[in-house]
Amino acid sequence: MLSTVWRGTDLDRDEPVAIKCESDGFHEPEQVRRHFRQELRWFRHFADTPTPGSLVHFVDGSIDDERSYVVTELIRGGSLAGRFDGDRTPGLGAFRSLGGPICRTIAFLHDNGVVHRDVKPTNVLDRRRGP
Repeated sequence: MLSTVWRGTDLDRDEPVAIKCESDGFHEPEQVRRHFRQELRWFRHFADTPTPGSLVHFVDGSIDDERSYVVTELIRGGSLAGRFDGDRTPGLGAFRSLGGPICRTIAFLHDNGVVHRDVKPTNVLDRRRGP
């Protein structure tokens, strides 16, 4: 695991955020920093670009010799893995409603030179509307 995600608060905006920090021990520190540098480069590239609504919004990030982190908006709905766990099998309607936004987001990333190498249900967040 390259990173751990924590819930925090953006004190300037008084809004909840997700803070992705490097994890200890499993990977070489330079490999982790390389991963964070690449992720930050793309987030900053997309900061002033129209992006699909399903792409998480960047807030802040930094890399130094001590630690690396990326801060994004907090997506409260959990992951697709949690939505369809256990005996619940998604029906055709769920596949249609989820597949389009996921495919459009991946196509947008690919069109902009980004290859997400870890697309799986736990990495697809469920942006639920409402309270």
